[in-house]
Amino acid sequence: MLCCTSTVLSSIKHGDFIFGEQRISYSPAQPQEDMVLILRFYHWPGGGSGEPGSLVEQKSRAPWEQDGVAGNLAKQEECASAWGVIRLTRPAAPVEKRAAGQEVTWNTGTHTVPLYHVPVPPAIALTALPDESLVKPFAAYGDAAARLHIYSGEAPLFPFPPESPIPPHRPPEWPQGAYIFHQRETPPARPFLSGDGFDLYIDGARFLPDCVTISRVAGRIFDRHYNQVGPDISTGIDLNSNIFEPVYDERVEIRCPNMPPSATLLLKVYTVDRFSLRMVLIGWTALGLFVESGSETQPGVDTGALQISLNEGAHQLRLYHSGPDPDKPLSTKALSSASRRVPCATVLVRVARAPVDEHGLALSRSQLPEGHWGKLGLLLPRPSYSKGGYYSSSARPTPGEASLQSAMIHRSVVLVREIASLIAGTSWGAEPKSDEEISNWIKQKLSRMMDSRPQPFNLNMVSRYLSSAGLKVSVDRALNLPWTAFTLGLCTLSPPAAFYHGTSWFSYDRPAILQQLDFNSSQSSPRWSDGFKSFPRRVHHQHLTAIIHLHEVSVLAAQDPAGTQSPRGQNTLTYSLGKESWAALPIFTRGYCHTTHYQLPLYQGSPSQDVINALAHGEFQMVLEDLKLKGQVQLLKGASVFVRVADGRRCEELDLSQDKDRDISQLPIDQMDFYTPQGNTIPLSQLIPPSYTVDSFTTELTAKFTQLVYRTLGTSTQLGKQNLLQL
Repeated sequence: MLCCTSTVLSSIKHGDFIFGEQRISYSPAQPQEDMVLILRFYHWPGGGSGEPGSLVEQKSRAPWEQDGVAGNLAKQEECASAWGVIRLTRPAAPVEKRAAGQEVTWNTGTHTVPLYHVPVPPAIALTALPDESLVKPFAAYGDAAARLHIYSGEAPLFPFPPESPIPPHRPPEWPQGAYIFHQRETPPARPFLSGDGFDLYIDGARFLPDCVTISRVAGRIFDRHYNQVGPDISTGIDLNSNIFEPVYDERVEIRCPNMPPSATLLLKVYTVDRFSLRMVLIGWTALGLFVESGSETQPGVDTGALQISLNEGAHQLRLYHSGPDPDKPLSTKALSSASRRVPCATVLVRVARAPVDEHGLALSRSQLPEGHWGKLGLLLPRPSYSKGGYYSSSARPTPGEASLQSAMIHRSVVLVREIASLIAGTSWGAEPKSDEEISNWIKQKLSRMMDSRPQPFNLNMVSRYLSSAGLKVSVDRALNLPWTAFTLGLCTLSPPAAFYHGTSWFSYDRPAILQQLDFNSSQSSPRWSDGFKSFPRRVHHQHLTAIIHLHEVSVLAAQDPAGTQSPRGQNTLTYSLGKESWAALPIFTRGYCHTTHYQLPLYQGSPSQDVINALAHGEFQMVLEDLKLKGQVQLLKGASVFVRVADGRRCEELDLSQDKDRDISQLPIDQMDFYTPQGNTIPLSQLIPPSYTVDSFTTELTAKFTQLVYRTLGTSTQLGKQNLLQL
């Protein structure tokens, strides 16, 4: 017996061909010991037309596909690429034998079937093989496998369990050479006295984000009250270094007679953004120049009674996206606690005690000929990073950063001189520039103008999206909802937004259901503790959009007509859906996945297919504004939802995200006052029916909500028969 599925594209998940739970019913049929199911997969390079016996007759193209594909491939053996086999029956258990009087029963359940290279052996050859030898002689088709569900009797509504929110595969360690761990064995103990000097070396940077071109480091030394000590710092750049790991090779002499113990080196890294060609700020870093003698603690006071030591050595310092809070005392902790990290990006800095003459006075380069600098300690060579030359314990990569480094380490090497020429374009003329001229041009280009202030770079532009990493979305809370019942919802991606295309399509990409309602939150401002929902292996689509759809769920206690009560000793509960609202969020910009915390405006009702299609085929903001002007979407006044979206490798960056970090760019500017907390603050816990615990009610509420949401598509019988071909 032969049947075919419709032809599908791998357009939802990279490397996955999703058949949308297409169902084939063999009736009548009795289980027999030698029954096997052979799966044959065909690679169809072109189009075709439907033929009798194929599901292509029912639908030739998914509504989210630009180009349709069709064709019954059963007679096109030259297109066969892989096959698999599974026994349709299994030995019956003793209870089943007694009940049905049969030795075998149907091999029901969800199965993962390994695939093998063609040719496909004859069915008679497979049925004769014992179980342990069924597929032993055949060559595996890589790691490819098919997932299917075998059932007998009533069709299950959810044959496949939802995908577990397991993070994408991460390498157990960072790539070789990407990070070398080195920790100082003993804290500095040698006292630093008045009149002692030191030298700062700004050596370079590592794993700067994709958006960098030419760059420089600028900085100053401040005490804890932001009083500047010493000169301004501004580096050049080595023209032959890689723009992603530039060498600055800058040295600064500090010869101040009275250095405050709290002195902190505060540095900023600037670049010309490769996308906008504007000067932007990549990030900030800080280093405490002194420690309390015999410890690693930065002094928090500037008293002369405190014995301090110079924080000597080579340091690998993390970059942070924004600077310290100027209203709080300056320290290294003030920076690290106030801002998100720039993933993977670090700066290499050295602090060296100044050499002294025979009288114990600090030497300076200006006092000596250049030829003597090296032997007197006024020109120390850069240590080798690969040999553990820098203290790096504070820059240890997180698991997510290790995944990013695995991609970033394969970026093409682009020299500073090459990118400078591309940025300059025709402005340099036909004559080649000398190294000195190029360096001067870069310095001028990166000099901050008095009337401009470089903005922080777009933190999304760190490393291009990889479908193998996937993406994640977390719907955290809502604000100012205009209803007083429970609120649950779902989250799906568009395209395909399969849920909104009806019963024939929803199973191609089921939505993620919000399940963990926080009953300590209020009716108008509910919270959910589900955390990130995983969308693994998602194919990059320029206009991919997350759709968040919230539902009011009312729960009423009704007396049973017979006058009886439920086993818990309570009245029967009736669940119903009420008002709805939705929000949308673009996922990608220029091939980079947004990794941000958003506050999004909510719109009335549910998103129509016209709205879904419009968002899938145009620039998000322009499409949304056009829909508003046409009256196709209306704001739910003052209501919003807080959502985090992240590249699958970067969700850890948003674990501690705060409201102050949220992006509010999508809220209507003229109505911002309405998007602050308003309305009732009655906790949802007061709505839980008597005799229910929070856990038991959560389970029942989620189950009923899921049933109600799918019931909006059709009856359970209709859903069970979707995509069904009877033979």
